[in-house]
Amino acid sequence: GIVELLPDNTFQFLEHTVVLGDKSVQFLVKGNAGEIWAGTANHGIFSITQNTCKPFNAALNALFAQYQLNKAVALSNGGWAIGTILNGVYILNAQTQLQYHIHRENGLQNNTVLAITEDNNGNLWLGLDRGIDCIALSNPLRVFDDQTGQIGTVYDAIAFEGRLYIGTNHGVFSKKIPTLNTFQPEKFKIVEGTQGQVWHLNIFDNQLICGHNSGTFSIKNGTAQRISNTNGGWCTIQVPNHPHLLLQSTYSDLIVFKKSSTGHWQFAHTVEGLNASLKKIEFDQDGHLWGQHSNKGHYRLKLNDDWTQVIALKTFTDKELPATRRMDSKRLSGIDPEYFTLDSSGINVHTEQGTVHFPIYLVPNYEHIAAVSDSQYLFCLESGYALLHRRQIQPYQTHSATGPVIRRIETVQGEPLAFVNGSAFKWSQNSLKFYFSLPYFDRPPLYSWKLEGFSKQWSPWQHDATKEFINLPEGAYTLLVRSDINSSTTQFHFQVRAPWYRSGWAYGAYALLLIGLFYLFEKYNRLRLSRQRLNLEAEKERELAIQKAEAEKEILLLEVENKNRDLTNAAFNLIRKNEALLGLKDELSLTAKGTGALDKIIRHIDQHLEGDHDWEIVEASFNQVHNDFFKRLKQNCPELTPGDLRLAAYLKMNLSSKEIAPLFNISIRGVENKRYRLRKKLGLPEDANLTAFMLEF
Repeated sequence: GIVELLPDNTFQFLEHTVVLGDKSVQFLVKGNAGEIWAGTANHGIFSITQNTCKPFNAALNALFAQYQLNKAVALSNGGWAIGTILNGVYILNAQTQLQYHIHRENGLQNNTVLAITEDNNGNLWLGLDRGIDCIALSNPLRVFDDQTGQIGTVYDAIAFEGRLYIGTNHGVFSKKIPTLNTFQPEKFKIVEGTQGQVWHLNIFDNQLICGHNSGTFSIKNGTAQRISNTNGGWCTIQVPNHPHLLLQSTYSDLIVFKKSSTGHWQFAHTVEGLNASLKKIEFDQDGHLWGQHSNKGHYRLKLNDDWTQVIALKTFTDKELPATRRMDSKRLSGIDPEYFTLDSSGINVHTEQGTVHFPIYLVPNYEHIAAVSDSQYLFCLESGYALLHRRQIQPYQTHSATGPVIRRIETVQGEPLAFVNGSAFKWSQNSLKFYFSLPYFDRPPLYSWKLEGFSKQWSPWQHDATKEFINLPEGAYTLLVRSDINSSTTQFHFQVRAPWYRSGWAYGAYALLLIGLFYLFEKYNRLRLSRQRLNLEAEKERELAIQKAEAEKEILLLEVENKNRDLTNAAFNLIRKNEALLGLKDELSLTAKGTGALDKIIRHIDQHLEGDHDWEIVEASFNQVHNDFFKRLKQNCPELTPGDLRLAAYLKMNLSSKEIAPLFNISIRGVENKRYRLRKKLGLPEDANLTAFMLEF
């Protein structure tokens, strides 16, 4: 049983708790109206008063006894959290009614609860066999996560005949409508015959109409009856001023339903003139039908009076859509723009007291929020749904009053840095990564930052609780971090020191370096001037040497010219002498031909003309001017005769055939023959200029 610790530090056995003597008591917790609850492992809870000890609520005790109680805690809202070994945690409200049962199938990591505590924000923390879970009990949003995959993706929901119907990609499911404060253990059951993709659920004249992939159904008393075989019932609406007609958009057409004589909806006909798939449709005040197409934008249609034919059609892109239709186009997507808005981080609910953010994401491209009662909204999710009670939003406030905490600073290379407010970081650490967090667990907070001294505006809201700053200049900075949980802002002051090359001792070193550079520059200038002086002197010496060489060259050229002139003069003197002798010979031959004395003179003249003495004189002068001409010519053509060399020399002296003839004592024709033979020996073509060849050789 139970013993009581008295003020004098003695124990007193409570006689009336002897019934617990053979039971394992796992916890004691304060109950209602002064009671103490004793939770046992296998027999449920016993309520202990001053004089009694009796079992708790019979129905709950039968449940608790089945799953082995382990831990419990009284909650700040007047309820209790009771953990089990085998089936998660049970939440009781202040009236001791079962409000929630949270276990492995609907959220917990596993079912074994080893510890329970409630934090200052009303969150319930569970120590489990496989980790720690946090249950945001104060949050008005209740999320039903279909971890088993039975329900699937929810596209629409509606309350009908006291039951909650949801349309999913697996079919239509129903169960009793969940209430705010009590727990209903009933599970969803599928409405037979509705297996497949459900697009919408609507109530018309107390009949539940289901738009389905395979047609349209009317659901009554949990039974589905097919009323149309046209595939893809996207959207069904009431025809204005015609309560007996419904208009539905399908995968390919518009179709009309009409109320039968028995009061049931039945397929009437297809509207002609439209071959398009409109996901959402609605009428405006002027009687035009507006439709939303997946790819082509928006349609505005006009139907004839008997609703059988489209008589006018116009398409609008999003940019062309009239301003008066903007809100309606949002409503076509299932969103009430006055109360709910969507962004990349979830859903915002706008109330008179302010905006509350919930990090849940609707089905992409099929976003839908269904009002299942006057105060209860259902959010269609990809794996289940979420319920929001409107009246619970008003008292709901975020409890965290502190700003974000900067919990770690490191370089972008991953080097951790020790820091306090006002820290100074080295220049080599000017690329910093800040990690911040906020002890708030209802949802992941959004963060925004501003670095004074670097940026002037707050950053956009982001889930990422880190921020990198690359290559910060030296100077003082203040990092401000805020969250969307409250208005508190965290400030962190820090400084980035100047690099070593801009420190005080560095500037002193720069001064010494400048002095040294000035000294070196001065020394270099003096050395440069000295080198310039030496270079000028050497240049002058080179110029003098060049002038001397040019003078010597000019002297040599003059000597060569003189020798050339002498050679030419000698050659021409020989030519004139030989020409004179030849003339004299011709005259003597004419005047006294056959006279012995004259013949002797003529022979003497011939001997003089044909002798080599004159050539030797010319050759000596020629070699002085062109000392290697004969040598090179012989190397080029070894078979040349002395006569060939003599002719080559005369050609080198630029003498004509007429001038050469007297020197050889032959005719001009004979000279031409000699020239021909010399050209052949030198291997020159017939059109080659022999004189030019010799002048260039």
